[in-house]
Amino acid sequence: AMGLVNRVVPRADLEAEALRIARTIAVMDGGAVRLTKEAINRAADIMGLAQALEAGVDLAVQVETLDTPERHEFDLIRRRDGLKAALAWRDARFAAPDRVSPTGEPGG
Repeated sequence: AMGLVNRVVPRADLEAEALRIARTIAVMDGGAVRLTKEAINRAADIMGLAQALEAGVDLAVQVETLDTPERHEFDLIRRRDGLKAALAWRDARFAAPDRVSPTGEPGG
């Protein structure tokens, strides 16, 4: 939906497809290709893409290393009963009537 992927190919066809695309680019006007790439990079810079990705990684590390009672309980269940059980415990917490599910629906 975001346009980040414009085609998917089977692993066995990956190298051939990459070479086909490279050959297509290789016969294009080099200056035009360079300027197009520069335009894309400038747009990403203006949008702050690199900084956003860096901030996202920093925050993801913080989220993954939070030391909370819920995290301890999840890890205990995961070690004792397995990941599926821990995920079921987590998901069941959203089913309570006074909670909102991850999708925003009341009561799970």
